[in-house]
Amino acid sequence: MSDTIALPKNPELEPLSFLIGRWDIEMKHVSITESLNWQDTFSWLDNGFILWHWQGKNEVPQATLIIGRNEKEADDRFTILYYDARGISRCMNMSFENNVWTFWREGKDFFQRMHYSSNEDGTMMTGKGEMSHDQGKTWQHDFDITYRKIKSF
Repeated sequence: MSDTIALPKNPELEPLSFLIGRWDIEMKHVSITESLNWQDTFSWLDNGFILWHWQGKNEVPQATLIIGRNEKEADDRFTILYYDARGISRCMNMSFENNVWTFWREGKDFFQRMHYSSNEDGTMMTGKGEMSHDQGKTWQHDFDITYRKIKSF
């Protein structure tokens, strides 16, 4: 049996450490009349990545996301690996600057982009999602979302 050595926290993810904890989520999706509410959790994964459990509800599937970063990326991009209860797997680009969290993908099926803004103390985020079915020429509103932190870990 080999001994496991604890890895130090990845310094490239330090700007996102405010995410670690449990959050109440409220989403207003364009195709659903009532608001959807659930909880998400963000935690460290072996100190090298951030693990995001998206609990979802009804039409919004449960998902697991892993956030990481290439320390040598000149443009400060992060990467998100996404997998949900429908069996859909995606890779997304992500940035975080001046309390604005942006992630996007340019898939063969459609493009997506999400912009979330965090308050100064990192306890609330509001955002919106958009999609494009013409390679980004026109964008349609998809959802509005609010995150409220209820517990830090």
